[in-house]
Amino acid sequence: MKVNAIAAFLVMLMVVMYPLVDGIQTDSLRDMARFIPDNALMYLEQRQGSKVLKDFTKSPLGKKFEDIDFVKTGQEIGLQKPVLSAIEDLLSFYEAVKDSKLFLEVFGKRFAVAILPPIEMKQYPAVTDYIEDNTVVIAKPRHRAGKLALLSENYGRYLQKYSVSSMQYGNHHIKRIKTGEKNFSMVIIEGSFVISKNEKQLRRCIDTFDAEIPALTQDADYIKIRKRFKDSDRFFYLPVNEVRKFITETVIDLVFPGKALLLKELETTIGFANFGYGSWNRKNSIVDKVLVQYNSDEVNSVVRSHIEAAPKRCSLLSLTSENPMAFYWSNTIKIKHFLQYLEKMKEDEPQLEKIWSTVESISGKNLQEITSLFGEEVSLVLEPGPKGTFFTFPLGVIFLKVEDVPELNKILEKIIDEYDIQVSQKLYGSVRYTYWTPSPQDGLQPLYGFWNDLVFFGNSTSLLQKIIDKKNKKFSLLDNASIKAIDPGFKEKNNSVTYFNNVELINVLQKGLGLAGMALAIEDTDAAAKARVMLNEIINPLLDGIKMYDKSCTRSYFTPDMVIIDSITNKTIVPQNKRIN
Repeated sequence: MKVNAIAAFLVMLMVVMYPLVDGIQTDSLRDMARFIPDNALMYLEQRQGSKVLKDFTKSPLGKKFEDIDFVKTGQEIGLQKPVLSAIEDLLSFYEAVKDSKLFLEVFGKRFAVAILPPIEMKQYPAVTDYIEDNTVVIAKPRHRAGKLALLSENYGRYLQKYSVSSMQYGNHHIKRIKTGEKNFSMVIIEGSFVISKNEKQLRRCIDTFDAEIPALTQDADYIKIRKRFKDSDRFFYLPVNEVRKFITETVIDLVFPGKALLLKELETTIGFANFGYGSWNRKNSIVDKVLVQYNSDEVNSVVRSHIEAAPKRCSLLSLTSENPMAFYWSNTIKIKHFLQYLEKMKEDEPQLEKIWSTVESISGKNLQEITSLFGEEVSLVLEPGPKGTFFTFPLGVIFLKVEDVPELNKILEKIIDEYDIQVSQKLYGSVRYTYWTPSPQDGLQPLYGFWNDLVFFGNSTSLLQKIIDKKNKKFSLLDNASIKAIDPGFKEKNNSVTYFNNVELINVLQKGLGLAGMALAIEDTDAAAKARVMLNEIINPLLDGIKMYDKSCTRSYFTPDMVIIDSITNKTIVPQNKRIN
């Protein structure tokens, strides 16, 4: 839809339709899903949409986005005309709505979008056609009656190209808006617009509101998930079971490339029932929550092994440097449960099969016996590599709980002896570790060692020594004030905790992408040139913008029927008069 069409359609809603019900007192906090049938395939609700759009355009990421010439870059890398046209349409839509008073009036207070299953099964030329034909939009305008005259004066010129007709449907009046490009049907109920391109879907929503069809708000699973997102600025609901069944039934008789892979991937979701996501936008941070509802009797064995792990308090928060680039802990990484994947890898990779056979021969133990030596807890600490070089590999140390330290130590020593690896040992404090002797002392230095009931592997003695020093000083990750400020509950019982310094991680990613581009140039100069354009003109600028999300902390834990993930991300404060370049 072009700019004028968008403006005219919004004028239709605000100037022509809304005065009919202006002044009706309604409960603006009621769930918009009361209009949506309970078999919806997707539901999204957004509050304060105008503020979200305004904040985005003023943010470092929004400014970077607006500085990018997507069409020019697309032409340089050889995108086809249909793709370029789609990009132009999306950018035109963005430009049309970002500063549009009409858009902010209609969608600025609260709106929802739902995708419904089709009323009549038919083949659509493209997924986008299906979405367009089966989407319903609900909007609660911010409108005040005093603005009608102003809107009419400024935008009335668009109305001459459009027509409106009306028809009775029960106690409601459906308005049919006809344009040169698009036709829509809409109804106003309790002060909200309900809109769809497909009038049959609109009627279903009216029937739902009139209690002739069960509403999504009556679905037990929806209710259970929705109540955990009280007053969220954004809410998204996906009934995974229903979506999986719908996609399977839709494609089962079709023939297309990748069908087998699609059906195989859908099978991996069996046992997962529903997905919910919500976010709360604070002044200096964003709070996110994810819920994944599951049936423990139906999920696959690997997933079941994870969800059976009881949440516990992280015992390894004290094994960290003062300001890591990343920290991760989990008590669900059971190496023995990955045995089936290791066996499959052995079958697919002859070289890996040879290595494992050698290890089994040296140790006198089979793969299952070796993996059973490890416990269930693991933690990882990462720091940026040394500064001043084009690319430095991140420094890291990983810690794993061990069930039998002496036995695992014997196996590692046998492997070192068998391959005649030159190693040295060093005692730092009370911790003894073994490192590869030929490695540079000020660079990457492969090492391993044991610390009480933990085995650790790393690539930096300097990072290991930092961790040991902080442990001896009783330092914990939450003693870092910037991390504690965004702690979602690291000291509670969890199944995993994660901390990311997003700026440092993005810096590493950008350098890695640059290195990959250089490697690609050796094999394909044309592809490398296009990749370089993509990196320089789109990817790196967007990544620079994303750096506004400075640091993030995430926790996850299992309940008998849900995975719950809580996250807090802080935002870098940038003065409004300062533009990020």
